[in-house]
Amino acid sequence: LRLRLGSNWVIDAQAMSSRTTRPDGSRVAGPAYVAEVGYHSRSFNFESEYTDRSPGFRTELGFIERSDVREWETGAVYTWFPKGGPLLSWGPGFEANINWDREGRVQDWRLNPEVEFEFPRNTSVFIGVDRAYERFAGIGFDKRAAFGFFNTEWLKWLSVSFGWSRSRRINYYPAAGLTPFLANETEVEAGLTFRPFPGLRVQETYIHNRLGLGAERPAGLPVGGSIFRLHLARTKVTYQFTRALSLRAILDYNGLTPTPELVALERDRRLTGDVLFTCLLNPGTALYLGYTDAYANVRIDPTLP
Repeated sequence: LRLRLGSNWVIDAQAMSSRTTRPDGSRVAGPAYVAEVGYHSRSFNFESEYTDRSPGFRTELGFIERSDVREWETGAVYTWFPKGGPLLSWGPGFEANINWDREGRVQDWRLNPEVEFEFPRNTSVFIGVDRAYERFAGIGFDKRAAFGFFNTEWLKWLSVSFGWSRSRRINYYPAAGLTPFLANETEVEAGLTFRPFPGLRVQETYIHNRLGLGAERPAGLPVGGSIFRLHLARTKVTYQFTRALSLRAILDYNGLTPTPELVALERDRRLTGDVLFTCLLNPGTALYLGYTDAYANVRIDPTLP
């Protein structure tokens, strides 16, 4: 169902049901429902959605993250457009959701106020905080976060972006003998895009993610110790010879350094390069020629010939 009420309000709804027969003859079945109401205008946007999936609902036709949920999500953004000055627009936003199972237990909830400022030349600043609860492995966790993001294309040949977040997150993969616990997470993301002359684009991306021991660490461990560090770096170079012909090269680095006593992850180092030549005559006719070369810190099995 899709129903428009005036020029701003929209109501969407869907109902479905499934029945699955397993190889042993047993069956699982159940319905699922989605209903959403939204209001959209230049200054104010609002959406509220309710999702209900029974434990027996299954589907192969779409991606369903989880069943046995009764979830309500809502969000609103109000934007002001000042006249004069460098500030083009600004406004606060708010997102919230809560999820129960069929037994009435709260599985997770989240509150997320934020504010965004927009300036000329695709320059914007975005900051917010996050308060959340998650029930994982039968344990309730109180999570918090603060984050910010900045990007600009003030120069025609250069764009810059930078993001930062600090949060309390769950160690979902604790080492043997440990239960999941809260830890301090810090994530930094930076990006640069160079356009030195027409046809050439060079993009640099770097992401650093660290999970460290916090106040709710396992007994006997010091605050601040590293659970894992993750480094992701990418260099992407694209050259457009003509409208139809282009060449793209990518170099990726992935480095994971875990502490085996705290997290069930393996140390990983990977370096991957690939080159792709494209001849795109039109959206329906194209020729692609590519080559990939990857290196990783894996040991060759000595028993193999």
